[in-house]
Amino acid sequence: MRTVFFQVRTAQDKINRIVEASHFHFLKKEHLLFFVEDDRGLLYIDNLLWSLPKESFLPHRILSQKPAEELIAITKEKLN
Repeated sequence: MRTVFFQVRTAQDKINRIVEASHFHFLKKEHLLFFVEDDRGLLYIDNLLWSLPKESFLPHRILSQKPAEELIAITKEKLN
């Protein structure tokens, strides 16, 4: 597993990086796991991936204890 950190200057840059990284890994059929601290972050990323880019969406799943079958997943659990 690899962890990558991105430096962004604005909130819009952060949104763009999340969406770009998600699409990049999805198209390459690579797994991508977003780890967030709380329910607010979980819902934010969930809504973002369903709504951007405007002409499509990224299939993904919010995880609890089960491993992800989807390529893109979001979790706040430290067990994943």
